[in-house]
Amino acid sequence: TRAGDPYAPWRHLPLGDNLRFVGTVNVDETTHFFSPKVIDRTQVVTFGAPDLSRPPARAAKARDLGVRSVDAATYRSWLRGPEAADPAVHGLLVELDRPLRELRCGLGFRVRDRILAYVASAADLLPADAALDFALAQNVVPRIRAAHTAAGEALDRLCAFVPRERFPRAGALLQALRESEGAHEFFQLL
Repeated sequence: TRAGDPYAPWRHLPLGDNLRFVGTVNVDETTHFFSPKVIDRTQVVTFGAPDLSRPPARAAKARDLGVRSVDAATYRSWLRGPEAADPAVHGLLVELDRPLRELRCGLGFRVRDRILAYVASAADLLPADAALDFALAQNVVPRIRAAHTAAGEALDRLCAFVPRERFPRAGALLQALRESEGAHEFFQLL
């Protein structure tokens, strides 16, 4: 700490567990893709390309969408830990981890627990497969490096575990990676 630093009192700020940081990134030919370390600590939410043949939609107000402010205690009451997830979800993640390890992008405890907690916390909002589909598309598929020498066989197994019929988002992304035959990575498919 520098003497006379006017920001010294704010050098360390306590942050509550109800605080989330959200950011956006444009992915194009001028940007670098996220490193595996960054992807390990984030959820990647993607948006489809706009339909230019239609006029832009009116920006919805939060109140029109039913969005309301809640206090930290209410927010925490909605959260479930990874232990609350259905054991079948855990079993699927164990099976998915095997081909991911061949690609050197195994899940690890942090990602596994984030997915389990996400699915458990969404239980009152979404069917388990829909929540798992979102979680796989946001946490697993962005980790895959399709140019890896073992990618073809591993992606075949992943596509079998994550069929498009059951998991439309994650399954479609995995299939697109498989069909690219290593020519494209996740962020290039967006």
